[in-house]
Amino acid sequence: HVGERVVPKRARLVFGDVVAGYAHSAVAPGAGLAASLVALSGGDVAGVGAAEALDAVAKRAAMHAVASSPKYLSPDLVPADVLDAERAVLVDQLVDSGKPQNIVDKIVAARLAKFADESSLASQVHVVEEGKKTVGAVVAAALPGLEVAGFALCKVGGDEDN
Repeated sequence: HVGERVVPKRARLVFGDVVAGYAHSAVAPGAGLAASLVALSGGDVAGVGAAEALDAVAKRAAMHAVASSPKYLSPDLVPADVLDAERAVLVDQLVDSGKPQNIVDKIVAARLAKFADESSLASQVHVVEEGKKTVGAVVAAALPGLEVAGFALCKVGGDEDN
């Protein structure tokens, strides 16, 4: 009991076979300036017998989420209107480049794909793990068939949803 009226601004639910969280700059157990939950699903989670190992993988993914602030779970879930807005910015940047239209189209397509990857948890290069593996690849390496099923990211003072 804190003796103050507390009104939550937002709440998130994540569902999966394994759910782990991470609170950065912890001010109390489970409370910090930024926090995330990551849910993993798939594979033979019940038969693994190594719950601590899967919890550790999920926690490292949650740490990554706090560090990298992804907006989407995977590139295919980036909304079309977000991609259209990014495409418009990219085209504006290249319109006066003097490049032929077919080259501009290829550049825009490549940069849009990179934008979607960098905005998506499963496609981001894992900042906690060694090497250049994506979060999705690190999770899949822990157990065949395992994948990131969902995540929630909250920051103090942040109003954006993921």
